[in-house]
Parts: sequence; structure tokens; C-alpha cells
Amino acid sequence: MANSENGWGVVPNYGHALLYTWKIPTKGGVTRINMRRGSVGFVLAHAVLYWDDHIEPVHGKILDDWGYAPRPVRGSYVPSNHASGTAVDVNATRHPLGVKWTMRGKFNTLKRWLASSIYVVNGRSILRWGGTYSGRRDEMHIELRPGVTMRECEIVAKRLMRRSGGKRILALNPSQRKVILS
Repeated sequence: MANSENGWGVVPNYGHALLYTWKIPTKGGVTRINMRRGSVGFVLAHAVLYWDDHIEPVHGKILDDWGYAPRPVRGSYVPSNHASGTAVDVNATRHPLGVKWTMRGKFNTLKRWLASSIYVVNGRSILRWGGTYSGRRDEMHIELRPGVTMRECEIVAKRLMRRSGGKRILALNPSQRKVILS
């Protein structure tokens, strides 16, 4: 099996057992995003919920919030982290790939949030934001950092389960509680 850019195994197709359609309770309604099931998807769903609560509304008239997609990184042959279900794009039409400073006024908030202790294991955040890329910016994009293990995702997911946002997500996705705790 091929691995995506961050080292996670590529999921071969929609409907695969590793994927789950997460329901995220955004201010504008329930947003559905297909990502990896269990701890990985839960952490990413929590990131989307945080974005909605603290950065900008996620649910709008345009469905531009994306998770799993079996494709390479744009402009390469390397499988995208979307292909492993370990990345999510939020408000993609507002923050096009390669365009800098679409998050003007929120840039430092996003950097501080992803570095906050809730996501940190072994001295580093398990998440990475595409707005901090040194090359082509991807300000819509949040992903698991390269080298992050399932164990690290489980540690963070168990923290998030005790927080109000985590509880809100699990209320809409009750089957995932057992997957996260297994």
C-alpha cells in the first residue's frame, strides 16, 4: 500500500472501512466531511469545529469543506494526505491554494491554536496548518504532521473527548466513541 506525504497509508476508495463521514455541529448547521474514522478523524473534526467557533463560520451556502480525496499532491505524483483521510480543507473557496494572506487578521490565532497544549504530544503539535508552509501556501488546509503515530492521535483524541467541542462532535457521531477508546 502506498503512503501519503505524512506517512499514513492511502485509503483506496470512498466507502472503505477506514473512512467515516463525520458530522460536525457548526453554527450554520451540520457539516459532513469524509475523513479517517476513530481518533484521526475526531481530531480533524475538532479542528474544523474550532475553526467555526473561533476563526470564521464553516457552514455556508457553498459546500467547500473537504476531507478524503484519492489524489496526489497538486503538481506531483506523491499521494496527498487527503488520500489517507488525514487532512481537511476548510472554506476552500475563501482560501484558494497558493494565495497568501487570505487569513489576514487570523494568521497568528491559527498558529497559536495549533501549537496549544491540547494538540501537543512529545513536545510538538500533531497538526500542521498549510498557512505556515514555506513553499506554496494552503491556508484552507489542516493535516496530521508527518511522523505522527496512531498512539499520538489517541492521546489527543482522549483529551478532546472531555472538552465541550469533543462532546458536541461525539453526540452526532456516537459510534466513534467506541472506536476512539478501542
